[in-house]
Amino acid sequence: PEALAEDLSSTVAEKLAAAVRERGDATIAVSGGRTPALFFDHLSRRDIPWDKVTVTLVDERFVPADSPRSNARLVAQHLLQNKAARAAFVGLYH
Repeated sequence: PEALAEDLSSTVAEKLAAAVRERGDATIAVSGGRTPALFFDHLSRRDIPWDKVTVTLVDERFVPADSPRSNARLVAQHLLQNKAARAAFVGLYH
């Protein structure tokens, strides 16, 4: 799992950085659940222009963002940390 998360985060970081270089910004839509947490941890440490990246969800449970079941909470705890704390986040629950 560690090697897979490391490799996937490297590939995604390269794609995000390329999008920022080409268009000035990038968006990534991620899934929730427990599966992507390790990948998010690795991606959050990648050196890319996070201030030009927007993160959103492809799915969400209809629960507040502070609920243990919230995918937004998962993203906040595992992806929007470290270097990725500079990214913008657009949640689905309102």
